[in-house]
Amino acid sequence: MSIKITIVKQLHCFVSLCFYVSLMSIELQADVLFFDVQCGVQESDIFRRYKGSIARDMERPDATDSEIWEYVSRLPSYTNKQGIPKTSRWFSWNEQARCQLKEFHASRMMMEFYVGDNDLQPDEMVMTKRTLKEGGGLKLYYLCHKTLYNECAWVAYISQQPCWTWYTDQLDRVKTPEHNVIETMASVQEDGPQFWKADAHLKSLATLIGSNNMGTWFQLWETSTDSEELAKMIWNYVALLLTNMVGSLAKFGSPPECWALALSELHGPRQAAVTQMKLDWNRGCGKVRCWRS
Repeated sequence: MSIKITIVKQLHCFVSLCFYVSLMSIELQADVLFFDVQCGVQESDIFRRYKGSIARDMERPDATDSEIWEYVSRLPSYTNKQGIPKTSRWFSWNEQARCQLKEFHASRMMMEFYVGDNDLQPDEMVMTKRTLKEGGGLKLYYLCHKTLYNECAWVAYISQQPCWTWYTDQLDRVKTPEHNVIETMASVQEDGPQFWKADAHLKSLATLIGSNNMGTWFQLWETSTDSEELAKMIWNYVALLLTNMVGSLAKFGSPPECWALALSELHGPRQAAVTQMKLDWNRGCGKVRCWRS
């Protein structure tokens, strides 16, 4: 399965989770109480099977059974109407993932009690158009709780954090055409703090697949059913993001952006940029856009 198909599937899954949980939250609140009374917290096989994963989602691996159950009974997605990703807004998915991904195992536990059976296991189901069509609301919601989708969603969320931070900073700094010119000049100044090749978010992306950064992925690796495939997915997706971001920022090394300092108020950088522009023109860059390293 290619990385693109995997990420598309997890995005579809996440939209489905947000949509269905907003429709059934009131009904399931009553069933949470029924689950508690019928099974008991400590006696429930389902609870014992999931409580370790839920505690990790809580970022409290030493949480007691009572604390875990209190967390489950107050899941925001089951007690309040939550948002959904909007295709018209960049990083809208990330905002929802930050709030709701940590509910995955608790939500899957509840749905396994509610609609699960031995013939209906999310990790064993192959999601096809027929499955989506015939699944029904709650059943489809349960089937979307695949471990693979959870891993894909976390990989996408963690990997995109540097890009999200970079985009937010851009929105804060660049608000007018004049700001855009200033930003461009800062990006092409090789000895400046904002030189595009030394951009902090590119370094952060590269660090995600560094050999000394296992801590970022340890919790995901620890619970993965196939750690080798998870490692491949992380490497492929982060490398893809890094490639695309470098490709986007590389415009600052090519005409006309690389001549932006010709607009500088400082004589030295302005004269150097004008001189370089003339040299590039004489080399033929005025007629054919070419790469400058």
